[in-house]
Amino acid sequence: PAALPALPAEEQADRLLTEFEVDTDGSVVVTETITWRFPEGEERHGILRNVKVRAGYQDSETQYRYYELTGVSVTSPSGAPTDISISDFGAFRQIRVGSPSQTISGTADYVVRYRLAHVVNDIGDGTAEFYYNVVDPSNGFPQLGVRAAVTAPVPATRAACFYGELGADTPCQAQAGAT
Repeated sequence: PAALPALPAEEQADRLLTEFEVDTDGSVVVTETITWRFPEGEERHGILRNVKVRAGYQDSETQYRYYELTGVSVTSPSGAPTDISISDFGAFRQIRVGSPSQTISGTADYVVRYRLAHVVNDIGDGTAEFYYNVVDPSNGFPQLGVRAAVTAPVPATRAACFYGELGADTPCQAQAGAT
């Protein structure tokens, strides 16, 4: 039988480019460039971005890491409202982007930028590890056209990328080097 055509999601990111700039102090400046499609024929006030700021250690149920979130800014090349409201959301900080009094429909472009402290792991042998989920299931909407780039004070000697459900080990293209 012929395959049924895929129905468009009610709301989704048609494109998500996440750029990570690693600093020598272990912090990371994150820039998300997002093309967001709102439901056809509906008006919304903006988008939500959930940024993980608390993470458990793999072998401990009592120890957690905290990635301090600072310097949040948003612009919209397409002219969408970019008011910001930030609130706690469990292990995340939720960034609400948009206007409570103005709505938007169709497609909008956003550039969300913020800094996370203490993200880089010291391996203990003179090397460091940057490990982060680009798309977290908590964001709740499909994220398509996903790409990520990491730059650091020194070129990466190893790179790995995985996609799928949380915990999946299906590899995607990753390349070590300056970026």
